[in-house]
Amino acid sequence: MKLNQDGFIGVKWVAGLAVAALFLASCDSGSKGSDPQVEDSSSSVTDPASSGSVITSSGSVIASSSSVIGSSGSVVSSSSNTQINSSSSSAIITQSSSSAIVNSSSSATIASSSSWWLPLNAQVSYGTMMDPRDNKTYATVVVNGYKVMAQNLDYGVQVNGMNATDNQSNDGVVEKYCYNDSALYCERYGGLYQWAEALALPSSCNTESCADQVDTVGFHRGICPEGWHLPWREEWKDVHGIYSAYKLKSEVYWYQGGGGSNSTGFTFLPAGFRSETEFGGGYNNLSKSGFFWYIAINANNSLGYKVTMSYSDDGVPTQSYSYKSIGASIRCIQDY
Repeated sequence: MKLNQDGFIGVKWVAGLAVAALFLASCDSGSKGSDPQVEDSSSSVTDPASSGSVITSSGSVIASSSSVIGSSGSVVSSSSNTQINSSSSSAIITQSSSSAIVNSSSSATIASSSSWWLPLNAQVSYGTMMDPRDNKTYATVVVNGYKVMAQNLDYGVQVNGMNATDNQSNDGVVEKYCYNDSALYCERYGGLYQWAEALALPSSCNTESCADQVDTVGFHRGICPEGWHLPWREEWKDVHGIYSAYKLKSEVYWYQGGGGSNSTGFTFLPAGFRSETEFGGGYNNLSKSGFFWYIAINANNSLGYKVTMSYSDDGVPTQSYSYKSIGASIRCIQDY
């Protein structure tokens, strides 16, 4: 400490010290309000999926598991030590104490990761696939020798599906339904597609056979990204026929704890469905079941085939048919 000629601290020096102290105090008292991950609950909106997550006015998500998704897109979960980080050079997901399970050198972010925790199995090794049409990157996993998407496809322009007349009828663009006509549900569960839309066929094929327009020799791409295709019945049997629904279903988001172990890493989600046009449209069974289209030709022109799993299923998934106008999920398989 430097003294003046009278042995006292200079007045100007003391004044400067006081101003600095006041400045530091004001910064400390205001730091909490500027934290983008801390939001006042009075300005929050409850997640429509009823998972207990909260979406704040700043775009952050505060989940019931204490996960926080900030405006930067990073996720930190105190209950599961889950992290999703997105940067301009990579997309990395790490869960629990395992090493990174999803790695990508692309600049794209994992689909849905900007808003939701992705319910992958931390003990399974995942790859990634980027859809160049919109730069979304999806987790992939190998199941019984097939590389499949570990997330539901979420591609296309959102259209309404509440009414019977709300069909995906614009053949010039890929259209999708989002559950309850809310884009938030597409972020978590992916889009819902009518049969003709899924196969990239004219919308009239929802009531006509169109069997001659389905590739029965090679792979039928449908609306999957290039190098990927919609599964044939035989492929779906190989992917899920040897596994129980319990090993295919995600652990979370299921009604009454009806999830599975997800030991295969397939991460089947209960996305519900858009009801058939024949039954008035609208949406049903979110958190209770999920449907996936696969390719098989039915003698009835209005029927298409799907795989179904519900919260009460632990055995082999059900294969059945529905009206083609139903809105179901899509999982693509890589060409081989």
